[in-house]
Amino acid sequence: MEDRRNQVSPRGAIAYGLVCGAIGTFIILIALGAITVARPPEAPPRVGVCAGLVFILAGLALIVGYGIAGGVGADGAARVE
Repeated sequence: MEDRRNQVSPRGAIAYGLVCGAIGTFIILIALGAITVARPPEAPPRVGVCAGLVFILAGLALIVGYGIAGGVGADGAARVE
């Protein structure tokens, strides 16, 4: 029997993934100037877009890896059900 107390549920993984995606979208919109902020970023827009994409891809990895595929077992191996 596996101890699942420290593992995120599929719904939780999807929720965390969506939050990451929303943060990434927000960063991209700031970098492209669609959302104005009090102090505009000093970096080129491509840096902000890449930073936003990191969050979006991390969110997708959470959704696919844990929300859809079910994550990994306690020993680190993929679950086969």
